[in-house]
Amino acid sequence: MQTSAFHSASLYPELNTLTCQFDQICAEAFSAYNNLTQVNDSRIHSTAWQVLPLCVEPEDDGVMSESLCQKNRLQAVQTCAIMQGLPAIKAYAFSLLQPDGHILPHSHDNAFVTAMLCLQDGGNAFIRVNGEVQYFRTGELIIFDYSQLHEVQNNGFKDRIVLLMLLENRLQTS
Repeated sequence: MQTSAFHSASLYPELNTLTCQFDQICAEAFSAYNNLTQVNDSRIHSTAWQVLPLCVEPEDDGVMSESLCQKNRLQAVQTCAIMQGLPAIKAYAFSLLQPDGHILPHSHDNAFVTAMLCLQDGGNAFIRVNGEVQYFRTGELIIFDYSQLHEVQNNGFKDRIVLLMLLENRLQTS
């Protein structure tokens, strides 16, 4: 039985590829920095959250167009090639949360988990899932069931940047 709000990376061994390719992924995220799209929805009340959608989940299909994703994929060719080699990944994007940014508590209806490869931890940024907190650490993965109530806060001094991915939930029972 799952006792933690967070999933073990051992459930998703294919994500080890990401840590091996960390420098390439990180370089592409930083080179695309000026092309991020601001998120404007009920999850945030500021301009602090920005994303570079590369492959959008069905839930966000109407919000982020496929043509935008195609354009963005030209800025992250190596990252996209890595992602396409991982069939469990359903959607992915670079996500940035500025200092003092707060993505408000929310949950999703789809039966996915979110995996985040931290590219820059921000200095003091964390995610809270069902009351349990985990801090972002550069180079580390955080995985959680995104149908659970979650929020992200950056109390650090620089941007928190992650490669955000949606995967099938391997702990979900039918």
